[in-house]
This record gives sequence, C-alpha cells and structure tokens, in this order.
Amino acid sequence: MPYKGFIFDFNGTLFWDTPLHDKAWGLFLERHGYSLTHEEMAHVIHGKMNKDILPAISQNQLTQENIAMYADEKELIYRELCLQHGMTLAPGAINLLNNLVTMGVRCAIATASPAVNVHFYIEQFGLHKWFRSNTIICDNGEYRSKPFPDLFIEAAKQINLPPDLCIVAEDSLAGLKAAINARAGKIYCVGPASIITDSSVETISHFDQVDLSLF
Repeated sequence: MPYKGFIFDFNGTLFWDTPLHDKAWGLFLERHGYSLTHEEMAHVIHGKMNKDILPAISQNQLTQENIAMYADEKELIYRELCLQHGMTLAPGAINLLNNLVTMGVRCAIATASPAVNVHFYIEQFGLHKWFRSNTIICDNGEYRSKPFPDLFIEAAKQINLPPDLCIVAEDSLAGLKAAINARAGKIYCVGPASIITDSSVETISHFDQVDLSLF
C-alpha cells in the first residue's frame, strides 16, 4: 500500500540547527550557573520540550513562572544566533517538498519547538508554500514531549491519515522513538549514522535520498 503523507520533525531534520540550539543552551546555562556534558545535552535536551528540559536541568527547583521566563530567554538567544548564522533548509529539502506537493502527498510538521519559534520559521522559510497552519504541530502546552507519540499522532490527524500511511523524518533518539510509538508506516533517520536499531527506520544523509516511489 503506498504512503499518503509525510510528517517532518523540524529542528535537526528540515532545518539543521542542532549546533545553534546547543550553543544557545550553552550560553543560557553558563549565564545561570548550570552545566551539562555533551552526552547529557543529547539525553536531556535533544527532541524535548522546554517545559521538560528546564525542570531536568534545575533538578525541579524552578517555578512555572521561572520556567516560562527562562524558556523565552533561551529561545531569544537561539533566534538571534539563527539570524547571525544564516538560515537555509536541509540539503534536498526544498526539492523534496516541491515534489511532494506536486504529487499530492499530504505534508505536516511535528516539532517540539514553541509556537514563537514556529512563527519565526514560517516567516524566515516561507513554510506556507508547503504546509497549512493547522498541519504545523508544535509545543503549545497541550502535548507530551517526545518520545511520547502525541505530536506525530496529532500531525497525522490534521492531514486526515492514520500514522501507518505516513512516512516520518526525524533526527533525535527521542523523536525516532516517538515515531515508532505513533506506529508510523516508515521512518527516515536524517543524519550521518543510525542512532536506533529498528526495522522501520532507514538512515539517510540528505533528502534527495527519499524514495518517491513509496507514494
């Protein structure tokens, strides 16, 4: 049975910004007297929502008000770094998105990013060329962090498809587990090497390697 939908993670997948997020977190942590090793950052931060990251970093010492304030501060640092660095979508992404739209494949985004960053991405990348507003699912306070499947399940719902008729592209371990937990039909791990062993996961290094005959 051919697939009908494609759900993308955004950070580290459609937009290769992981070094910028890591740098922003590093600046934020130093400013507030926290520290994480590279391994701890991958485990605690990558693919997760700020509402879960900040309590983990602070060992649950922050109030909800402080979590919201610190999250805004970190994301402002990150957006400033994005503008300084320059912003382009991942290799092959624009060509793939154009082909998917031409083929009538339903596309969605499922990202742990907060809404303020999503609006920033929409403006910077012109995402509405490929995605309707309701198909860009983000951290609006209603969903659990990956590896829970909530974001992918909602994204599939918004394009009126069951997850098993969708292909998912992800880069983080938490995100790949979330896609598996959502029972996505096929999963691409976007990166230099697979970080998870599962028969439903195929590793690609850029989006030109997506097999369009699957649709």
